[in-house]
Amino acid sequence: MIKHIFVSLLFLTSFTVSLQAQKNNFLPAKELPGGPENAPAILKSSADNKQLILLYNHQSILESNFSDIAEISDHTTRKNAVEQRIRLKFKEPAQIKAVVHGSSEALAAETRGKAQKVFPLIRTSHGLSNNLRNNAVYDRNLDWMLEFPEGTHIRSFRENDGTTRFEITLSSKDAEIIFRSRYYQKHKNLPYYQPWTYQVYKESVTGWSSWWAFFRDFNEKDNQALLDVWEEKHFADYGYRFIQIDDAYQGGKDAGRQNSRLANGYLGGRPSTWLDWKKDKFPNGLTGYVSSVKKSGFDPAVWMGCFFSDVETVNAHPDWFVTDNSGKPVAAPWVSYALDATNKEAADALIRPTFKGLKDAGVEYVKIDQLRHYLYDNLHNNLDWIHKKGISPATVLRSYLTIAREELG
Repeated sequence: MIKHIFVSLLFLTSFTVSLQAQKNNFLPAKELPGGPENAPAILKSSADNKQLILLYNHQSILESNFSDIAEISDHTTRKNAVEQRIRLKFKEPAQIKAVVHGSSEALAAETRGKAQKVFPLIRTSHGLSNNLRNNAVYDRNLDWMLEFPEGTHIRSFRENDGTTRFEITLSSKDAEIIFRSRYYQKHKNLPYYQPWTYQVYKESVTGWSSWWAFFRDFNEKDNQALLDVWEEKHFADYGYRFIQIDDAYQGGKDAGRQNSRLANGYLGGRPSTWLDWKKDKFPNGLTGYVSSVKKSGFDPAVWMGCFFSDVETVNAHPDWFVTDNSGKPVAAPWVSYALDATNKEAADALIRPTFKGLKDAGVEYVKIDQLRHYLYDNLHNNLDWIHKKGISPATVLRSYLTIAREELG
């Protein structure tokens, strides 16, 4: 369970008591009904207007004090995305100091200010960032963001309980602090984003893919030669874990079938495509591959695609696929025909058996390719079908991936 920080305030006794009451009613993130509030923070200021705190989801997220008396205003726009603008005005430039409390997944970051407009730059960091261009704090756990004026100095610290503390300092005569709840879900239009329901995957995904070294020419002998070296050199001791076969093994019988002219070499798509391997390249098939990799002390992985080009199946079951205005299954480049993953019959015949078969064979890692072609080249170009179904393109794509998760675990 992700822990959150609670501290006693150093302001007024009334604030301390108020927060203690909030603390006693606090629910950990995953227990919050429906997730964090899509609401502004609760603002409390001292009698002399030289201190303020912000409370969100029953906890203190910001405590601040000023070197002079502030005129404090709070303007919030709600609609679908909540944006709360807190303005601090002083007679003369004042020192503003604050502490922001976040979860173990909170981080300091930079917004798109003047510097980014001059030279757009994407920054990443391993661990806490104290970059002088940081002017915001984002907490992934509950998907909220606090933005401060440019020129703010933010120092990040990890607490003993794993939570994160940010010390904020700035000098200003007229400063604005902006709070946005459900930042990525509402403000960045990712409606299914619910980070409070799961943590970021902690382990590194390390290994090797056959694609860049062999493209489609990889075979069972190449794989064994690779495993021999990995085993001899003790690659597992250095964290290497996965062996991933890319676009080289699948469809032992697909080339002899009629495929979409837009397939671009990606043939088949039925469960047998992924479970019936090319015998000339992999005589021992899927189970032989899995066995050899595990015997060498590594985890077997495979690439596969969500494309479907087998014309015979499409003609036999046109209702299993996305159709054009005439009602005929329609193909698009790279992905060919798009499976209607919301159709239970199609899912049970073509999607579930594929992922169940890979799982049952012992595959530990599956890379699913062509997803963007599925969504944009086919679904988004056939919106009449989408509207008739009364769903969205995202619903179809998410249905496909939901089935994959259910079967793979």
